[in-house]
Amino acid sequence: MTIALDIGSHHVRSLRHQAGRLIARSQRAAYAVLPDSDSHRRLLADANLGFAVCDDGLLLLGDASWNHADLFHVASRQLLPHGQLLPNDPIARQLLATLIDSVLPKSEQSGELCMMSSAGLASNSENIDFFNRVVRLRGYEPLLVPSGAALVLSELVQSTFTGIALVFGASACEAVLAHRGLVVCQSQLSRGGDWIDEQLADCFNLACWDPSGERFLDTVSVCHARESDDPTHRAALAIDPEFPAAAQAALSGLMTDLLTTFSDELMNCRRALDLPQPLTLLCGGGLAQSERFIEYLHHVLAQSRLPVSTRPARVARGWPHNIVRGLLIAGELEAATASELPQQRRAA
Repeated sequence: MTIALDIGSHHVRSLRHQAGRLIARSQRAAYAVLPDSDSHRRLLADANLGFAVCDDGLLLLGDASWNHADLFHVASRQLLPHGQLLPNDPIARQLLATLIDSVLPKSEQSGELCMMSSAGLASNSENIDFFNRVVRLRGYEPLLVPSGAALVLSELVQSTFTGIALVFGASACEAVLAHRGLVVCQSQLSRGGDWIDEQLADCFNLACWDPSGERFLDTVSVCHARESDDPTHRAALAIDPEFPAAAQAALSGLMTDLLTTFSDELMNCRRALDLPQPLTLLCGGGLAQSERFIEYLHHVLAQSRLPVSTRPARVARGWPHNIVRGLLIAGELEAATASELPQQRRAA
């Protein structure tokens, strides 16, 4: 069995084939700590919510944290802020391992592949080593695949898996040029939607507090406001009238930085410049689901002047499972190639 695992700062997702069916699992990469009291324990038991007991209180993990933390007036916190492991935080590592175990069943036989992707992993070898160890403990052999390459395999079959994929995620952004499914050129920006929301929350002084009085930037409300075109919703959150323009500027700036870096990589890659053009241009990730995203991107593309010509950009279908689907395709191709090698040796 080959399995796909997409590790994001907001979600951990897996996808596998089993008995002719596709089986997907997903959990929020978040946790929350509640004060340990009899009333909280009764409420959790009545709601049939599993929890663990820790030194600081009662621990909610994954979807339970994201969906129910606000009912107890506590903050749901990310296990992978900006896609990175928190330094010197063994508890966060243990919780992440538990979360991955919940979406990654034990392998059925040794040597099974786990195709793994995360935009935040590529720039940090410590993160890669940690997740490789967790995956191997489940009995798999991990193989890291760029998110953009997975998006190409998932969406560009009609273009013979050739084109440019731009992934605008929560923790990072990635640009990949692939030819027949193989990466020719790529670049990464270690900022994404989380960074935008933090900038906007700080700019408009939007904050929340936990029961102990600790202050947090209210990035959750900012994210909801940024993704909504409903003025009534923004008014209910007391969002400044200048918020939409600031959100557009932040997103456009992120696009500009990624495309500038990618343009430099393309200019230094002769193979990329020699590919048949125009190239398909595909966009994925959570930010790409925003209203008017394509409008902003076309404006930035007109100014960026990529050294290759592209077709009009489009947003990939199948969000949020298209990247993990592409990872599974990559795994099946890898397994098929591996099985052909012994046959080729015998024929030779």
